[in-house]
Amino acid sequence: MERRIVLAGLAAGAAGALAGRAALAQSSPAPATDAPAAAGSSAPVVPLAPAPAMKMDMPATGMSDAVRAHIKDTMTVGSLSLITSRIAQSKLKHPMGKQFADFEVAEQNTIADILKSRMMQAAKPMGDVKAPTDAEVEGNLDAKGKDMVEKLRAMKEGPEFEKAYIKAQIDGHKQLLDIQDTYLKMADDADETNVAKLAKGMIKEHLVLLGDIEKHLG
Repeated sequence: MERRIVLAGLAAGAAGALAGRAALAQSSPAPATDAPAAAGSSAPVVPLAPAPAMKMDMPATGMSDAVRAHIKDTMTVGSLSLITSRIAQSKLKHPMGKQFADFEVAEQNTIADILKSRMMQAAKPMGDVKAPTDAEVEGNLDAKGKDMVEKLRAMKEGPEFEKAYIKAQIDGHKQLLDIQDTYLKMADDADETNVAKLAKGMIKEHLVLLGDIEKHLG
């Protein structure tokens, strides 16, 4: 990235210098001379045109297909975990389930922010986590995920809702674990590999917690 920026700056500087010489050639009168013009030199001198600007339309991230697939798949499944946990925060009564939903919302907000920043590497880094809106989160869902969201939204609070939520979280976390393992087998980017490693560790911990909660719910 830095090399492309430097090259772009050099190209822009060269173009500016050439443009300046062209303008000077057009505005400055030719010096007077008594010497006859050389043969074939009677045609007016055409000023040097400025060099065309360098195109910068290539992807700024330069990400591989494997990295893009990892981000997309993690965002799709993680967004379902996030939006269903937001729904569950106001419906759960079991203390363990409610605590898990709070943790999951905080974690998925952070992961969503990190993955978004990975796709926008030119953006200025920020220390605060910018949580995505519900509309942004649901925009990442596939058809199956949208059906699950509507199902949980329609359910009333109570034991059946809590079991359905925890079951959805277990299924989603297993999918997320598979996504991380798939990328780590073909890891080709240091930053993305670190994201996948950290995510994998947290997902495994959450699966243990979800198993304990499922046992308590009966």
